[in-house]
Amino acid sequence: MLYPWAIVPYSYCTTFLFSQESTAQTFTIYLHFLGSGIAGMIIFALRMVPQTALWGDDLMASMRYICPSFTVCNAIIWGGTRGLMRQLRDAQVDEAEAGRTGWERIPDRIDDQSPWLMNNVGGDMLALILGAVGWWAAFVILDRVPWSRIEAELEGTWLEQWLVRRYPQPRSDEELELDDDVIAEETRVQECEDHSVCVNRFRKVYAVPMSAPILAVERASFAVNDGECFALLGVNGAGKTTTFKSLTNAVEPTSGEIGILGRNISRDFNLVRHRIGYCPQHNCNFKSLNVYEHLKFYAFVK
Repeated sequence: MLYPWAIVPYSYCTTFLFSQESTAQTFTIYLHFLGSGIAGMIIFALRMVPQTALWGDDLMASMRYICPSFTVCNAIIWGGTRGLMRQLRDAQVDEAEAGRTGWERIPDRIDDQSPWLMNNVGGDMLALILGAVGWWAAFVILDRVPWSRIEAELEGTWLEQWLVRRYPQPRSDEELELDDDVIAEETRVQECEDHSVCVNRFRKVYAVPMSAPILAVERASFAVNDGECFALLGVNGAGKTTTFKSLTNAVEPTSGEIGILGRNISRDFNLVRHRIGYCPQHNCNFKSLNVYEHLKFYAFVK
């Protein structure tokens, strides 16, 4: 019952380490596989070997609060091997108390009759409760922090230089080799203020931990008036998806402005959210709902 409340926000927070959904999904799958099954068995083996018993206890105490999947696996391992663990640990403690191990401290004995002790399942449950509270708090903070405003406040400071020191610099007109129609559209966007949709010099750079940032969109400008049908074309990787995500405030611009009905969505998204409809490239229909029920459901969500 506790595991979903901890693992959902935990998985969401780890996706902020990556700029691509596929990479984040692959990392999350391997993280849970390694953190639950592999790490759980390794730490169990360390706790059962006299020479590494203390290391195993310390790692178990730390991993409980790092990875919720490990916490669940650790409780399952204790339930299946508690008799064996008690016998081996009693022998280790007897050796330590007799002074034949040279350990600085004596490991705790394992009580296989009281699952709610902190060294048993009780500690795992407490870790899941604290993890659920902590990771949900991190979820809310990460989802609501105005990162573009923070970057603007940090602009010119030593911290900004340290954080974005590897960001590629915007290219000049000569480097971009802009066509005449592109320049004309950019000029039209800057001179008019009554467009239904306005993208003004939108630029997006994804920061990637321990790697060079990824430039997704470089200085895109276009405007759509009321009643127009507009198509955005480009090769794979040109930044079409990133641009459309910026129109729904799912992506914060690194620089530039995104306007909907005359409002900057980075500042006033709540005022225009109900006026935006977005259909992604994947199928978002529910097989159990008919057309009317779909319309009613999405209208309720809006």
